[in-house]
Order: sequence, then C-alpha cells, then structure tokens
Amino acid sequence: MRLAVGWYAIGALTSNIPFVVVNQLVVSQQPQFMQWLRPTGHTSPHEIWVLAMGIAWMCASSGLALWPLRHGQRLAVWHWLIAIILASGGVLLSVALLSEIIQCRYLPATQCD
Repeated sequence: MRLAVGWYAIGALTSNIPFVVVNQLVVSQQPQFMQWLRPTGHTSPHEIWVLAMGIAWMCASSGLALWPLRHGQRLAVWHWLIAIILASGGVLLSVALLSEIIQCRYLPATQCD
C-alpha cells in the first residue's frame, strides 16, 4: 500500500518536532535536560553530536518531502516549499554550528560557554 503524496510532506514536518522540542529545552535552560546535555556545565562533544544529528535529520527529512518524485508523481508547490525550508534551515544551522565550533575551539574567543 502506497501513501498518498501529501503524507510525505506531513511526515517530513512532523519528524522534525523532536528537534524543535530539544531546541526549546536548551533555550529555556531546563535543569534536568541541561545536566544530561552538558554534564560539565560547558559545551561538550555530546552536545555537538546531538546538534549535528538533529541538523542532519532536518536535511534528510527535506528529501522525504520530495520522495514521491522517485515514483514519478507530481508534487504540489507546498512539497517543494517544505523541502526548501527544511534544507535551507539545515544548511543555515550547520553553518552556524561550524562557525561556533571554529570560533570556540580554534580561535581565542571569550564568549564561549
């Protein structure tokens, strides 16, 4: 049984809900979550790994919105919009993460946590 074309785009959006929830927990500095994510109180390799996996998932889920193209089906405009938004969001977040890693690890930055 094949899914209707619209379910792929909905699946691409809803699969990113855990990333949004984790991001909100970090922004609001929830103590239990921050203790798990940053056991030393500073940015750890564990936190960078979690962020990298979330960003990679965001980019991969943009491909899920375009999955019906493999079966020769036509896509609505909103499929393309969802795929472009997810892919560009993943690229922007990966550039921001890489710039922070370079700034905090390899350059003498003073505003790193």
